[in-house]
Amino acid sequence: MRIEKLWNQHKGADVWIIGTGPSMRVFPHAVYRDKITIGLNQAWRYGPMTYSLTVHPELYLEYMKEGS
Repeated sequence: MRIEKLWNQHKGADVWIIGTGPSMRVFPHAVYRDKITIGLNQAWRYGPMTYSLTVHPELYLEYMKEGS
């Protein structure tokens, strides 16, 4: 999917951007469980994401192998 398809998709809603930095080790994942999320790089490893975005296409293949 191209990013342009997301424009105004969730207009007026809060959308959480989930990164994969060191704070994810202590961040309570339940906080964003029922939220609209955009996971960056391998954020999908921490919990289900509404959307995933990466600049590393090889991560997509790994994502698909894990059946997410």
